[in-house]
Amino acid sequence: MKFNVDYHIVFAVFTTFVFDVNITRFDYPSLYICSCIFLLMKNKCLQIILVDDSQDFIDALELHLKKNFNCVIVAKYNNGLAFAESELLDKADLVFCDIEMPEMNGIKATQQVNYKHPQLPVVAITMHEERIYLKEIVEAGFKGFIYKPKVYQTLTDVVIKVLANQLAIPLNLKL
Repeated sequence: MKFNVDYHIVFAVFTTFVFDVNITRFDYPSLYICSCIFLLMKNKCLQIILVDDSQDFIDALELHLKKNFNCVIVAKYNNGLAFAESELLDKADLVFCDIEMPEMNGIKATQQVNYKHPQLPVVAITMHEERIYLKEIVEAGFKGFIYKPKVYQTLTDVVIKVLANQLAIPLNLKL
């Protein structure tokens, strides 16, 4: 008896059980790529920048990231201006940035950063889930979106998609 085996599905199931992450929510063509990215992330130390005006949120996010990823937080900023003027942007693999902050909001800061560092993926983390913000977020150059109340449930999926060079926007917020 011969079995037809879809190795993408086998790999997804394997990754789900071994690494305790549900990657089956991704669209089928990118399933294998996302799985490979996740495996590489386990071996590569990600360099991450955190930008949020709430120090408590930054601290909690840092703990969660370090628990779930092989990563180092290379910088933490409490406003968009400090982020936009950072000397450490070349060292980062990924940025998590709040939208509403003092001095300069995350949208303007990300526009400036994307002008100088277009390859640097920036993920928006915000309390705002309205479509008007989504349009601005995508136009500013953000590669992903995380709604703060759901940050711990969606973080792994967003990181995997963004590092696979895909937009990580929730389905209910598509333009």
